[in-house]
Amino acid sequence: MDVILAKTRYVYPSYTDLNRLFDLSGLETCHIDGIDHNRDAVYVVGCVNGEYRPHRANAKNPKAFLVFWSLERPGPERFVGYCAGMRKLLNEWNFDEIWSADPYVVDKIADSRIRYVPIGGHPDLESVVREEPKYDFAHMSCQSGRRNNIYKALEKAGKTMAPNAYGEARTTLLGQSRYMLNVHQDDWPILEPLRFVLAACCKLPIISEHVEHAGIYSRHGANHYYIDVHYAELAETALEVRPVDMAAMAERTYDMVTTEFGFSRVVLSAVDAIAQARELNAGVIR
Repeated sequence: MDVILAKTRYVYPSYTDLNRLFDLSGLETCHIDGIDHNRDAVYVVGCVNGEYRPHRANAKNPKAFLVFWSLERPGPERFVGYCAGMRKLLNEWNFDEIWSADPYVVDKIADSRIRYVPIGGHPDLESVVREEPKYDFAHMSCQSGRRNNIYKALEKAGKTMAPNAYGEARTTLLGQSRYMLNVHQDDWPILEPLRFVLAACCKLPIISEHVEHAGIYSRHGANHYYIDVHYAELAETALEVRPVDMAAMAERTYDMVTTEFGFSRVVLSAVDAIAQARELNAGVIR
């Protein structure tokens, strides 16, 4: 089956890395309003905004298989609503299937139309040039109360934090940082997949607040691909760990997301599973 990756025309800074991975994949891409609903193909949509539903509503007897790759992290007060919203998108036939990069979220939604698909990487996602470190850690996240508690504790202990940035400025800052520190915006132990793959492709070691099920990053046990720590011990661990001890871990993570779980390979594998399922159900009258 043909595979097309669909992007919004509006450019969201938080989706810079996903759009970059789309472009690097070697797969066909289009904008949301370029989706041909009468084409026998799988379209993977990375972001749903006001551009999507009007175009979908105009589809007559669609043949295309529509997938939404849901990467937004639901907040604690919205998680039940998030799960219901995903089912609603499917029940109203906005999409045929939804992908999530977090197995924990897939289990919570508990719907056979939700599939776990990790975000793979690419060696050219970021052209980082490793420099003498100016910063102990980068986080590249929206700062909030519970995050700032950790950041301030580390800074008080003498650790330096890279500022947030996008574009070339971010590339430079990542090359000047010792590791990526991932703190959840809320108490839910849900993966931040784009931050993980960004760090992995930059060969930045990852120290993360506990993730209930980190998917591909959980393989081979604790501390193999990243360091997983509960919130209460996060600052202490970040203070004690030596970057030199994490170098091999960063190399393993880079290798995993750029080879076995390279971006296009992951997408094509998921689409192949969709194609096989459709063939098995070919006799079902709809």
